[in-house]
Amino acid sequence: MVSCGTDPVSEVSDQIEQQSQDIKLNREQALQNLHKTDIDSLILNRPDMDARGGKVEFKNDVYYMTSNSWVGLQYSKSTLAKYKIYIDIEVTSGSYKTYAFGYDANGGGYRQIRSASKSTYISSNDLASYEEDGYVGVYAYTTGSLRVKFSYERIDENTSGGSGQTLSVTFNNSNPSSGTVGQTNFNFSTKINSGNPNNGIIRFYAPDQNYYPFSMIKSGSYYNYNKVLSQVGTYYYRYEITDGSTNKISQWATIQVSGSSGNGSTGDFGTSCISSYDSSCKYAKSDNAFYATANNQDLRGQCTWYSYGRVIELVDQGKLPSTVKTKFKNAFWGTSSRHARYWPSKLGGSWYDTNSSVLPQNKRKKGMIAVWVFGSYGHVGFVEEISADGSKYRLSDFNRSNDLKKKDKWYSFSGTEDKLGGVYPRFLDLNTL
Repeated sequence: MVSCGTDPVSEVSDQIEQQSQDIKLNREQALQNLHKTDIDSLILNRPDMDARGGKVEFKNDVYYMTSNSWVGLQYSKSTLAKYKIYIDIEVTSGSYKTYAFGYDANGGGYRQIRSASKSTYISSNDLASYEEDGYVGVYAYTTGSLRVKFSYERIDENTSGGSGQTLSVTFNNSNPSSGTVGQTNFNFSTKINSGNPNNGIIRFYAPDQNYYPFSMIKSGSYYNYNKVLSQVGTYYYRYEITDGSTNKISQWATIQVSGSSGNGSTGDFGTSCISSYDSSCKYAKSDNAFYATANNQDLRGQCTWYSYGRVIELVDQGKLPSTVKTKFKNAFWGTSSRHARYWPSKLGGSWYDTNSSVLPQNKRKKGMIAVWVFGSYGHVGFVEEISADGSKYRLSDFNRSNDLKKKDKWYSFSGTEDKLGGVYPRFLDLNTL
């Protein structure tokens, strides 16, 4: 049999080879300016994320891809020794595939480890001895859009310590999971299964957004810690045990501390379901005028978003008058000029300006809104509690330090610590609105 023209087998082979070269070329172009992702630094700034445990999602974005384009993240070998990194895709349109690669910094380039239609992962066990970095990413065969999710999962850190023994540490006990500020003793204990650690630290990320490390006391095979916690709100804590050059670091866990009449106060409203930027309760989302809907901008993490949601939450709990919910909805749902500085004019009512004089004793009540009128935006928070002697108020708010985070702190009515943006707050008792 005589054949004419081109060889179809050779044509297919050439096409596959060309496609492989295109993928390699575009990947190398995409990675030229890629910065490594440090999971440790990411967790340090988001202990609430790390407290979830298991497989933890840390990045979730929608990308609009052109044909033969890449999106992904690169990690050092030291990061991959602690965490297994996953990439998952949800295809909206187009054709995609996930890949994992090892990278030889000495000129060897990228070596494909695995590929998959939807998801893949990488850890230090996947890298060859000469590879210093790893990469997981998505390659677009055609133009379209997709959602990409990145997650990490901790790898057991029980490794050979400086003493030459294997350092193995496990959580032993902690109690309670919640308590009262200034009263409840928080107890924590870890157990040393093997190795001879020379230092134990318990580290707190406190409600004031600061880190506080405390040395733990060693007793036999245990490191222990006991302390009365002094701030209202959610503490995140973790332990760090050191054996020479080896550290055993746990995930963050939480303890919730509240105020009460036993702490010399008039009692508080209880804990809000809005604790972080990504809180999912309806007061943070569907029932919040500052969350993205057809007519509203997504302002999660802003002071206005939190204060609105907190007020509606307490109305639904019967702790604030039902008329307040109507006033708030009329003032802020789908309207303009909603920055904190405009709240006094938007809501109306009898506001007391403390720039010239302190708030009178008989007007100091929990359930007030506090607004600081300065700059283009101002600031707003909610008064959760008043001290028994009436000298202080406990304010909960978000984004006070432009960090999209919650704070819960006591302030003096007559001091200067509640001055913000060069001004003192204006107060509105919501029970009179």
